[in-house]
Amino acid sequence: HGLIENRLESLTDELRQFFLRQLPLPQPQTWVRNGARPTGFSIERNRHGSGAPFLFLTRWSDVGQPVDASFDEFALTIGTFPQMKLTCGNRVLDLRWVNNMVPFGDFDSLPSGASLIPGWPEIYRSPRTAPGTNTIFVETAEVGRRLVTVSHEKDGMANCATVFLPAAEAHFYLLAVRCKSDGAKLVAGWRWYNSRDELVDSHNVINQKIIETWQWRTEYRERPASAAYVQAAAGIFKDRGRTLIDDVLVIPLDPPNPSTAGTG
Repeated sequence: HGLIENRLESLTDELRQFFLRQLPLPQPQTWVRNGARPTGFSIERNRHGSGAPFLFLTRWSDVGQPVDASFDEFALTIGTFPQMKLTCGNRVLDLRWVNNMVPFGDFDSLPSGASLIPGWPEIYRSPRTAPGTNTIFVETAEVGRRLVTVSHEKDGMANCATVFLPAAEAHFYLLAVRCKSDGAKLVAGWRWYNSRDELVDSHNVINQKIIETWQWRTEYRERPASAAYVQAAAGIFKDRGRTLIDDVLVIPLDPPNPSTAGTG
C-alpha cells in the first residue's frame, strides 16, 4: 500500500507541474467573448498532415475569472481512450482527437520539387515572373518536407491558398502556422466565405513580417455567423526572397463542455 500511495503522490505532482507548465504553441489571438479560451497547445508531431485524426492537447482558462491559486484538488475525467479532461479551479487540460482540415497540411507526403500542391489551387505570382520559374514548391527539409515560396522582385508576390474548406462542423476554429522567413516578409492567415462564395471576413496571423526563427503563429476565433467556408493562405506579398512553411493547420476546436469534455 505504501508503494502505491507513493506512486499516486508522484503522479499527482507530475500532473500538477504539467498543468502549470507553458505548452509549446504560444497563446493565440482570440475573439471569444465569453467562456473558456485556449491558453496553450501541444501537438502530436508527424501525424497532422496525413488526413487521419491526431492527438491535440489544449489548456483552457476562463480568463474573465481570477485563476484559482489552490492546486491541491484535481478532477480527472477519462472518456473513450485517449480522451481526457483534467480540471482544477477554472482551468481545464483537454486531450482529444482532432482533424486538420488543410489538405497535405504538413507537406511531408508530397514529392520533393512538386510545384502543384493538391488542395492548394489558388497560386498568386508576380506577373513579371519568368515562365516556367518555380515560385512555389516543396523541398526536403531536416525532418520531412516544407513548402517554399520565392519572389524575385522587391515588390513581388508568391502566395498560395487552399480550396474552400466547409466550416459547419464547429462554432470555433484554430489556425496554426509554423513558418520562417528566408529573406522575405511572411504573410499567413485565413478568409471566411458565405454559401454564395462571398468574402465575409479575413485576418492575417502574420502580416508582412520577417520571422527570423521557426515559430508557430496561432489564432482562435468564433466562426462568423454567415460563414460556410474557410480558406487558409500563406506566402509572400510585395517583397523579395523566400519563405519556408512547415505546417498549416485549421482545426475545429469548440471549448470543452464542463460536463462532457474528455468523453468523446
